[in-house]
This record gives sequence, structure tokens and C-alpha cells, in this order.
Amino acid sequence: MLYGQGGDDTLSGGRGDDTLIGGRGEDTLIGGTGSDKFQWSLDDMPSSADGTETDVIVDFDNQGDTQDTLAFVEDLTQLIKDGQVSISWQTTDSDEAEGTLTIGLDADGDSQMDQQIDIESLSVVTNGGQQEVVINTLIGSQEGELRLTQDGNNTELSVGDGQDLEIDVDTDW
Repeated sequence: MLYGQGGDDTLSGGRGDDTLIGGRGEDTLIGGTGSDKFQWSLDDMPSSADGTETDVIVDFDNQGDTQDTLAFVEDLTQLIKDGQVSISWQTTDSDEAEGTLTIGLDADGDSQMDQQIDIESLSVVTNGGQQEVVINTLIGSQEGELRLTQDGNNTELSVGDGQDLEIDVDTDW
């Protein structure tokens, strides 16, 4: 487990399955090879008074045998279920085969984003003629997925217990 504490950190995982926790500050997270978990908790979130902090995941693998997971521990579960989250998508190449997913979290409920998470270099796949981005999630202790599809202005976030949350998304598709 790699933990960044406070401040602006760069965390780099190795060849195995790593857990990376940036902590407070603006962090750069690099999982390396393996099925890595990038994790946040409410304790890692700034308040609006501190300004928005941005963490960047530069190598999130959402395809193949070693897919990574975006994890939010128990204390963030209700915040996500209450809709204090925003999502945006920006393609980063002309073929629309890759892009950056940005997740904003309002940790203190004042309608201001406190934490931003940029997940860079995500692969877009075509499924049944429709482009989509799918990433594994762990919300609380429940596995699920975040699925963004090209044909709509929303995305579904599965929390693993059969419950799907619809979240408005800003996209350039």
C-alpha cells in the first residue's frame, strides 16, 4: 500500500497489484503493471475553504487481464449515493479511442467541488455499435462499475447491490 499523506505527492506502484492512496494535496498516481486500486476516503478530501484539489491517475487500465479499480471507502458511499458527484468526459485523440474521465466530489455538501479526480488515458471500446468507457469500481465494499456510453448525457454507476445511480455527465461526444 502506497500512501501519500498530506502535500502534493507522486506515488508510483510496481509490477504487482498495488493500492495507492494519495491523501490530502494534489497527487499524481501511477499504478504500474498489475491490477491496481486507486482509493479515496472522506479523510482525504479538502473542504471548500481549502479550494479544489486535483488528483491525477496517469495509467488507469480499463481493458485486458489486469484491470484497475477506482475505490471509494465506506465514508464516501453515502456522499456518492446522495448525488454529490459530477462526471465529465473529454476525448484526447482524433479517433475518439482514448480520453480523460473527470470525477468531482462535493465532500462537505455546500454545492462546491472539493476533490477532482482526473483519470487519464482511458480506452474507449465499441460494444454493439456503441462507444463506451467502463471502469471497475469499489464503493464501500461492493464491486460495481461506472459505464459511460456515447449515446446519452448520463452515465450509470453501479454500486454492486443491483442499485444503479444515474449521474449527469458533461461530454464532448
